[in-house]
Amino acid sequence: MSFLIKNCLSRSVCRSHLLRANAAISIGRRNNAATPTLGTSKKLFTPGPLMVTSRVKSAMMADIGTRHSDFEYVIKYVRSAVLGVAGVSADEYSTILVQGSGTFANESAISSMFSKSSGKVVVMQNGTYGRRMNDICALAGVRTLPIPMDLDKLQHTLAQNKDITGVVMVHCETSSGVINPVAAVGKIVKSRFPDISFMVDGMTSLGGLPVDLSDIDIMTASACKCLQGVPGISIVIAKRDAVEKCRYRSNSMVLDIAPQHDSFENNGQFLFTPPTHVMLAFREALLEFEEEGSMEGRSKRYRENWNVLTKEMADIGFKQLLDNREHPDSFIVTTFKYPKNPRFIFDEFYHKLSSAGHVICPKRTNYPNSFRISTIGDIHVEDVHSLINSIRGVCTEMRISLPLVEGNMQ
Repeated sequence: MSFLIKNCLSRSVCRSHLLRANAAISIGRRNNAATPTLGTSKKLFTPGPLMVTSRVKSAMMADIGTRHSDFEYVIKYVRSAVLGVAGVSADEYSTILVQGSGTFANESAISSMFSKSSGKVVVMQNGTYGRRMNDICALAGVRTLPIPMDLDKLQHTLAQNKDITGVVMVHCETSSGVINPVAAVGKIVKSRFPDISFMVDGMTSLGGLPVDLSDIDIMTASACKCLQGVPGISIVIAKRDAVEKCRYRSNSMVLDIAPQHDSFENNGQFLFTPPTHVMLAFREALLEFEEEGSMEGRSKRYRENWNVLTKEMADIGFKQLLDNREHPDSFIVTTFKYPKNPRFIFDEFYHKLSSAGHVICPKRTNYPNSFRISTIGDIHVEDVHSLINSIRGVCTEMRISLPLVEGNMQ
């Protein structure tokens, strides 16, 4: 078959797919299905992707060559600034940037650190993202010992198993909002078993919550959480001696930490095509982070948002899953219980809020009959007040009387 015929057939197939897609959209409209409001800006009360400033988005309007010295400068700045956010020095730590979402960084770290090892990894988990760490280990061929987020259980597990090579955990478990005891776990691991590698998923905490990395060998993070960049770049912050331990272990070419670290150090470049526009946005986001007062300034705003949200939701009658007094730092994501009212249907509640211009977290929580609202990103107190007004309005539309009756929660 000639190239011309193959090319014509390929175009014919593509055109057929487009026609079917357009037909499906037309049928959806005839059936009064919800039409996507693409291009319509809404306030995102989600833990990433999240609201970013016009300044960060505008930074992506420039085109830049991946091998050009200007882009090498961007890479150098981002790598250094990330270490500054984490409060560690380039003498002891390295920033390895990974193309993709935060899960790419987790898979990169796990496969680089623990693949081709005969030992076991303890996975401490109390939510969706802890369980995902265990799944990544399984796919990488790493044997695991999943345990609950319990310090006594951790000590017992470490004492009873002599073949443990690593401990991994999530700092902020965003499927519930709980902040896990990273410092206490790190102290247990390193004080008694210094050769065991300790890895932390700090996706939603870097830039919003203080983390002492002294006992952490590798911490992963994301540009599009508290650092308020756009999706597309994730982060591995690794002790330099941990990078050396990762050599020749990964079963992936593109997710191997050590050669990417070497490339950054030796020639300042990504090994594989980077998302240049995302990197330009990330640099701008890091500049904004510093201008806001770094972690102190940013977490202050986030906490103010959270205080308004929790107080006004309590005034309406919604009950939180976590007690603020017991979880004073759980201001990244807040989980609320469903009202025990037959008229409250979460999908309807969610879509009505979206139509009003406010997007909260979709169903993705550890706990049944609950929903989550995040107050990080370029969100301010006036935005939270606007969300609360929309929630009141939606409840009225759904014929749910406010305030909700005390104890009438699922």
